[in-house]
Amino acid sequence: MIIPVDYSHYQMFELDGGGYCFKVLTYEGKEYYFDIEDCVVLRKFYNTKDASGDGNEPIYQALAMSKASDDGFIESLRTANKIRGIIKHKVAMLDKDDVKKSQEEFAARFMDAAENGGVVGFDSSEDYIPINSQQYSANNDQMKTIANRIYTFLRTPEAVVQGTYSETIGMAWYEGKIEPIWQMFSEALTNAFFTKREKEVGNRMIISGGVVMGTSYQTRLALIRDTKELGILTTNEQRELIGFGPIEGGDKRQVSLNYVDADKQNEYQLGAEPTAEDQEDKDGQK
Repeated sequence: MIIPVDYSHYQMFELDGGGYCFKVLTYEGKEYYFDIEDCVVLRKFYNTKDASGDGNEPIYQALAMSKASDDGFIESLRTANKIRGIIKHKVAMLDKDDVKKSQEEFAARFMDAAENGGVVGFDSSEDYIPINSQQYSANNDQMKTIANRIYTFLRTPEAVVQGTYSETIGMAWYEGKIEPIWQMFSEALTNAFFTKREKEVGNRMIISGGVVMGTSYQTRLALIRDTKELGILTTNEQRELIGFGPIEGGDKRQVSLNYVDADKQNEYQLGAEPTAEDQEDKDGQK
């Protein structure tokens, strides 16, 4: 069986006599050692490390920019909702306590007016100047640029994340992102599960499926219609394409009798006796 290794830290050591092993530290603080020959190693972004791929550092700046933009937008909303205007007193040289008291009284009048009629009363010693606070944050184009950097790093289009992708985008995403992962996984499993001799005689772990991922039902039905007489797909494979479960006896391939080898078409259609050359071919096959 395959057991996933959940670790917080790892080290690779060279063994005496050849080979390597991994030392991993779990999140609970326990240490384990694994021979690299017993491990299925999946990695990406080959660059500076021998046993594993590099991390996600190239995307950290874009993520920080996205977070800073979100934080700035939230803060601008808070500021816009807090500061409504400035009250100006025509009386000169007011004490600070008097200014604060006047401010509190005006705020109370402002709130009262909001609940009762919407009209604020002033006397001749006051002027009120409203403030229209603008929200300063990343605009829509800037936000899209940041998001596109993240999608590009992950090699996943925005349409795929939102489930609005077209058939062309879905197939391109499958071929560029999903298929390489399956290929890498099959190679890693082959390396871990088979000995050198077993691999030399052709044993392989093959991962397949989902080749038409992202295609529409119209395309899948057209694929079934165009290949049903050629025996390329079994009945269960055809059913899987349109979301149905397998049936008993559905793993057999069926072909149309309307097709025959070009060299044998006269014999098949006209009932003609095979030529000497055809008979030699049959005898040779026997």
